[in-house]
Amino acid sequence: MDISIESGWNDILLISRIEQGWTPRYAEAFIQAARLRKQIKKTNTVTGVRHFLLFKNKSIADHAKQLVDEAKFESEIIDHDSGVTLAVRQGAPLTEEYVEHVTVQLGKIASKAGGTYDAWETTL
Repeated sequence: MDISIESGWNDILLISRIEQGWTPRYAEAFIQAARLRKQIKKTNTVTGVRHFLLFKNKSIADHAKQLVDEAKFESEIIDHDSGVTLAVRQGAPLTEEYVEHVTVQLGKIASKAGGTYDAWETTL
């Protein structure tokens, strides 16, 4: 809904992605999850994942932090001049499927609170 789709998929792949929770709004999260899968397969040494959610102000980030806490994740608010970042730590299991699930879940939380899911980073 928020970004253009630059390529087409066949019906089988489209159905599979929708069943996994894909929407154009969460397309970036799926791309990042694919990158993580490659990294896990290549190095097999990923020890943690940190996700970043962006918000315009601290009160919105505080609301998102409550939602993240209810989902049983550890998080911290990082206040910048240009906005606020909520850094969410994801622990084990670090399987491809679970990281994808958490990425989509946090994207929905960010959207519900009035922010956006930005990116993730791994600890090797």
